[in-house]
Amino acid sequence: MDFIAKRVIAITLIIKALVFLSLFLMYPVLAADTNLAANPGFESGTTAPLNWTFVSQDENTPVWSNISHSGSKSIEINIPGSTDLNSGFAESDSISAQPFTEYTFSAWGKTQGVGGTNPPTVRLGELDANRNLLRLTSLPLFNRGTNEWEQRTLEFQTGSNTAYIYIYANIWGGYGTFWMDDVTISLKTNLALNPGFENGTTAPMNWTFVRQDGNIPIWSNISHNGSKSVEIDIPGTIDHISGYPESDRISAQPFTAYKFSAWGKTLDVNGTNIPTITFGELDADKILLRLTNLPLFGRGTNDWEQKILEFQTGANTSYIYFYFNIWGGYGTFWMDDVTLSLSSTTPIPTTTPLPEPTLLPTPLPTPLPSSCSYIIYTDGKTVYAKKVGTGNIEFSGTFNEVLSFTAKSGNRVCIKNGDYSLSTITLQPNVVIECESSNAIIKAADVFYLISLKSDSTIRGCTFDHKGKTKTIYVSGDVKNWHVENNYFINSDIAVLVENLKAGFPISGYGYIVNNKGLYSKLGTLQGTRNITVTGNSFSDREGPEFFDFNYNVHYVLFENNTFINADGYSIIEEAIDMVGGDGYSNSYNIVRNNKIIANFQSGIRPSKSAIYNTIENNYIEFKKGKVTNIAGIYLYGGGSDTSTPNHNQVIKNTIIGGKSGIELSGADDNFVTENIISGSDRGISLVKDSFYGANVAPKNNIISKNVIYNINYGIYISSSPNNVVTNNVINNYKITDIFGQ
Repeated sequence: MDFIAKRVIAITLIIKALVFLSLFLMYPVLAADTNLAANPGFESGTTAPLNWTFVSQDENTPVWSNISHSGSKSIEINIPGSTDLNSGFAESDSISAQPFTEYTFSAWGKTQGVGGTNPPTVRLGELDANRNLLRLTSLPLFNRGTNEWEQRTLEFQTGSNTAYIYIYANIWGGYGTFWMDDVTISLKTNLALNPGFENGTTAPMNWTFVRQDGNIPIWSNISHNGSKSVEIDIPGTIDHISGYPESDRISAQPFTAYKFSAWGKTLDVNGTNIPTITFGELDADKILLRLTNLPLFGRGTNDWEQKILEFQTGANTSYIYFYFNIWGGYGTFWMDDVTLSLSSTTPIPTTTPLPEPTLLPTPLPTPLPSSCSYIIYTDGKTVYAKKVGTGNIEFSGTFNEVLSFTAKSGNRVCIKNGDYSLSTITLQPNVVIECESSNAIIKAADVFYLISLKSDSTIRGCTFDHKGKTKTIYVSGDVKNWHVENNYFINSDIAVLVENLKAGFPISGYGYIVNNKGLYSKLGTLQGTRNITVTGNSFSDREGPEFFDFNYNVHYVLFENNTFINADGYSIIEEAIDMVGGDGYSNSYNIVRNNKIIANFQSGIRPSKSAIYNTIENNYIEFKKGKVTNIAGIYLYGGGSDTSTPNHNQVIKNTIIGGKSGIELSGADDNFVTENIISGSDRGISLVKDSFYGANVAPKNNIISKNVIYNINYGIYISSSPNNVVTNNVINNYKITDIFGQ
């Protein structure tokens, strides 16, 4: 698709139209409410439902049942008794899907006598064009016990390589009876995120409020539907420029028809320009292609009315976003219930040249530095704070003093290039600190932490150069919606430390550590937090413990597309990525995927103790020889306990080169290790007892399947480890034996 889009730019308009036609043949536009699941109510079939396969597991097979939510049929999964077992599963045929596309997935379920470690689960798998598994996603869990029919629903976006999806249901480590009926997979009706502004804490999720000339939008209680909307207000009767709310980027397809609408309400609106709602189209690099306005709302005072526009994206469109403002006017305007959906009518391509949309007069949101509240600069001795708008120098002194004066809630502080010295400072909530470039260098004193970051705040684009063992960015307590982006950390003991020591499942989190670089530094530590996104970071030449660790009570973290590379002579004395549970806390439902680790390390990735239900997928791990002796590329480690073993983790499609073991399971239970490629290790996969602290815990009930292992001594090394399933692995060029037991 990207290849076609690039070629379109260079060819004639007639061929552009032909490409347009081919794209609609490849990706037909479906109505949003079309159910893509075949035989979703299991009504069709003779001895079993059409388009579904019943797979037996440990002599347990699903049943085509007469108990149903609608119609006359459902699928029943039953494990009798009260002992944890693994059921067979019902699996759908593969369904064609589009990459980077929003879908809605739902199913109805009914339970009877359900108990055990895990309740019934309905999952969706994404496959690439060769039908290789990319990822699994679960519906919200059904309840234990006995419950009547209830529906579970999930909205999700497919990945970049998704070509097919499929559905399956089972009980894995539990018991009781579960019925599934009326499965749906459909294109998401409304592609806009948080379109009614109902979700959020201090501001609506998925929307950013941008201040302009001291004016900022309001999260309002006046609404068209629900209880919230977004309000912009310019008081008086003189033309001014308002702040604006801006949506997150939404993945879109080129040459595709969409329908865009929003509801608006006005009070005393007038002036040169009236309120305008605008959507922008961006290319794959998020560079603006064009802007288009909704039909304009009226002047004066008007009750809620809806404006609708159908449009077609251009050849290179990859993303869409929305914003609205008053640009040279006054009055009050409310916006609510935004929708973006695929149009129900597909435009018919012709050989008529496709005109480029005309840019309408609403300007782009003002970029940095005009949107800054203060600009900070230094002459090498003194630091100055210049107020944007007036140009007045309002404060001067040390960097700490200037930041304390300027970094107030609602302010965006922009730092010019230069050298600045900083000791510990705590920011207020809702502050943005942004540096002009990596040549704005903040030199840190030897303190416990440098900057304490609070909710709704951002640190972006700065270089931190340390002396001593400083934690650069410190996020502690109930802090949410924070961003650490595009910074460069040198000699940082921990670039980002997230720490919440409260007992129980954490409520703090929802932070972003994105596109940072580091030298001689550790990227981060997470403790007592959830829903953190760590992506696109690149750190090198770390000497010491971990590049990154999940240090107790960490959940729902997305850790992907990060790179950790050490040159010869640098060693990670422990794990490159540590996922350690224990002390009564687990690390669960984290995703570690598409990362690259090339270093001398003890372990590449270590899910240990109570690390449960994590996915470790498609990582590249290469052990380099050095002063540290290797244990494994991926090390599932019990830590000397028979009550807090790593369990129910998925280790999928990783590439591991070198070291003692590619993957080692030591006292680990019920894990799924499949489709990994391991080479150059002494042992491909090891299953051994955990004897740490005098323990004697064997790994059990693990599934080792479809792995490719070559150029090793032992293909699969099993030592006193019963009750594991080892099947369908490919082992080549082994020097001693493929399976060794004692």
